[in-house]
Amino acid sequence: MISLLKVWTWIGVVSLVILLCSNPIKAQEKLKLSYSSVDASNAVWFVAKERGFYQKHGLEPELVFILSATTSVASLVAGDVKAGNASAGAVMEGGKGSGEEGRGQIFC
Repeated sequence: MISLLKVWTWIGVVSLVILLCSNPIKAQEKLKLSYSSVDASNAVWFVAKERGFYQKHGLEPELVFILSATTSVASLVAGDVKAGNASAGAVMEGGKGSGEEGRGQIFC
């Protein structure tokens, strides 16, 4: 007959092996996204957040409302946000004289 001590020892060993071999929990990368109007073109940010698309890819989004599209572009150029949605005119105005290129993503 197997002793109770051997059974608990094997349960402990198997549990320890499972614990050590499992995938570690990955930290979510924080991502700041800007939008300058509450309309259908900016709904994608909210739908993706609510559906868990960002979390699926290891991102933790922070949606930031910026009143002006030009200010949103300036925030992107300054590196305060990683991505944003703005009109082509705002992109042209916000990027004038900045000397910065390719710092983030703008979706027109």
